[in-house]
Amino acid sequence: MRVKIIKYLTLVFWLICLKDPAVACDVCGCSVGGNYLGILPQYRQHFIGVRYDYQSFTSEHPPLFGGDDRIVSSEYFQTEEIWGRFYPHPRVQVFAFIPFHQYKKTEDGVTTLNEGLGDVSVLVNYVLINSGDSIKNSVKHRLQFGGGIKLPTGRNNMGSENEDPIANLQPGTGSYDFLFNAIYTIRYKKFGLNNEFSYRINTASNRDYKFGNRVNIASQVFYWQNLGGLTFLPQAGFRYEYADMDYINYPQKELQDLSGGSRYLATAALDLYIGSFSAGVSWTKPVYQDFASGNIKSHDQWSLKLIYLFNKRKNESN
Repeated sequence: MRVKIIKYLTLVFWLICLKDPAVACDVCGCSVGGNYLGILPQYRQHFIGVRYDYQSFTSEHPPLFGGDDRIVSSEYFQTEEIWGRFYPHPRVQVFAFIPFHQYKKTEDGVTTLNEGLGDVSVLVNYVLINSGDSIKNSVKHRLQFGGGIKLPTGRNNMGSENEDPIANLQPGTGSYDFLFNAIYTIRYKKFGLNNEFSYRINTASNRDYKFGNRVNIASQVFYWQNLGGLTFLPQAGFRYEYADMDYINYPQKELQDLSGGSRYLATAALDLYIGSFSAGVSWTKPVYQDFASGNIKSHDQWSLKLIYLFNKRKNESN
């Protein structure tokens, strides 16, 4: 019942930290990714929303114990997330994220399913530069940066009675992690460019497993178009994601085999605004990837979101 309620309440993302038990590859899933905010709805408005993310992977496991057979499995990841933004001060934004993760793996006709509440995150950003309010400026800039923390609210001890829990098969990481980000947006008339950088420092879990630190860089060109009471915001760009290798038996710093990696993705998205509501869909396609020494291949990713904005200021745009 809880799963159904969360599925119907939420429609887009925050990535999961799961992994394949045969090769212990932490990149089987979204653990490689960092936090990503994207182009934010109207400046100086509170909002609450839901977003949903879907992604799949194909994993080719190296032969075990010197054998000749390679095992191929398919992994499917879904994240539903409740998130929001609050303005306690004109230059301060507070974000909160509550994710729910689902993992499905099929190998040799056997399906494994894990799901549960993920790790809750809180992020505080400070707006250093904002010229968007001035009608005198034809070129508008906005720069914000900040940091936050990811709390170990998700379970990290799921597993069968005959085996120890695998770190990357868990909805949570079991660790307190630290988040840093910066967003710069420049706009001229109806065209704009949004750039985002995020970095996550991971600490060791209560099971002495430490995920590698994560970097996420994204850049998107967008176009703003009003048609009656409806506003369109098409976007296109790229994203880069990188993850350091993981450690087991921390703090001995023993590297986890077949972990870490990077990828470049092409991105396209469309956001719609009408009244106090915003809806959007986005698509990403890997154009280059190197996960787990080439044993993991990620496929196209889809995301949906729905946002309600309140405390609206008239005549204020993104």
